[in-house]
Amino acid sequence: MKKLTSTIYLRKFITSLKTRSSFCATILGSIFLFNSVTAQATDTASVKRPVLITSLEQSGIPASMVARLKHMSPTEIAEMNEEYQQTDLGTGGETVVTTVKLRFIENHITGYIKKATVSNLDKIQHISYIDIPIEWMCIPPKQDHPFHFCSNLADLDSVKSQNGCLDWVQRDNNVIIDFASDKKPKKKGLFSRSAQKTKQ
Repeated sequence: MKKLTSTIYLRKFITSLKTRSSFCATILGSIFLFNSVTAQATDTASVKRPVLITSLEQSGIPASMVARLKHMSPTEIAEMNEEYQQTDLGTGGETVVTTVKLRFIENHITGYIKKATVSNLDKIQHISYIDIPIEWMCIPPKQDHPFHFCSNLADLDSVKSQNGCLDWVQRDNNVIIDFASDKKPKKKGLFSRSAQKTKQ
């Protein structure tokens, strides 16, 4: 009876050793896998952080397109849905397609710039994100009237009615506002130099 009991305890001990060793092996394997994944994730050579573009000039679109977008009215910009593509030769001689997508969401021009080869457009080589806040400037009714600015498209009508704005333009659009002069042009008299010359 004692011999049988000792045999049972011996078997239980061996089983527990096997269980513990497999458990330890699992833990060690998990630690090794976690370390390898972490090393790959932090490797700057394999993982590139996306660049944030904060102006239309940095997006690489043509200057004519930049000027057109900057001169959009509030009504036009609310429905913005722009796309621009350009092809270039890469360093290895392959054709690289650059695609720029632009939308107007929550008072910002947002979008992305992605680069991919023609042979594999689904595989993105590089991507940058666009986030440009738009501020609006009201055209004042008079030259001495203060300028008013607004960064929320939903508030333009109330600001316009309160301050008598004639219209709204994007602040960064290089528009020169010409006001009508209050001074009346001088009338030429009968004895002006030009009148005397004609008489002679």
